[in-house]
Amino acid sequence: MSADPFKKLFESADPTRGVSSREIDKLIDEAQIFQRLHDRVKDISRKPQPHGPWRRVALISTVAVLVLGGAAAAITLLRSPVTNTSQVSCYSQDSVHSKIISEVPYGPHPLASCQAQLRWKSVPSSPTPAGLLCVLPNGTLGGFPPSKKFQNCSLIGLATFNGKLAYPHVLAFEIAAHTYFEEHACSKVPSAKHEMLALIGKYGLRGWTIHVDGLRAPSACATLAVQPDRHSVDVVGVVEKSN
Repeated sequence: MSADPFKKLFESADPTRGVSSREIDKLIDEAQIFQRLHDRVKDISRKPQPHGPWRRVALISTVAVLVLGGAAAAITLLRSPVTNTSQVSCYSQDSVHSKIISEVPYGPHPLASCQAQLRWKSVPSSPTPAGLLCVLPNGTLGGFPPSKKFQNCSLIGLATFNGKLAYPHVLAFEIAAHTYFEEHACSKVPSAKHEMLALIGKYGLRGWTIHVDGLRAPSACATLAVQPDRHSVDVVGVVEKSN
């Protein structure tokens, strides 16, 4: 018996291909999907429809599209961890096309940090009175102000922050690295490189590298730039210690 060509077609177009049933169950809001299905079928029943088999085909097709569409939407509505904790971008409006007014360090309360920087105004009846955190395409967090229409990140094509870190050891390294530079006001470039290599080993950042740039004079003070997307740390000599 030959393979069913329609089965192959549906399998190739399946947005949940490779995702286990248990994972799909976690992603799909069944109540929401069935409510949409109920509303759509009810709407169709109100409109004049041709009788006979064509009406049945139209109704079944609508049901199939809504159910499959719900599964596809579940992928879009993913709640995602942060993969890059180098910064949090604070937006002026509820749109990725709005201006980024401030970039703050990642911390326990990113929205509070954006609020402190931008002084967002409260919006009566907002579904997100404190604003909303979304995961940007580069893996960092974006903080958006309260809005009446802005209820979830999927409305602007982003994943909702699930409150977790994909790589918590990277954040631990960043904190330790910044603490070192805060405690050493003018660390020399070789010393800073040595300390960063030690911290990379301590926190198990496999494949990470150190790049040294800037001034190489013995009196130069070093500064730090962590590049999580490139798995690298920049140690830069920027100023010379005054006598």
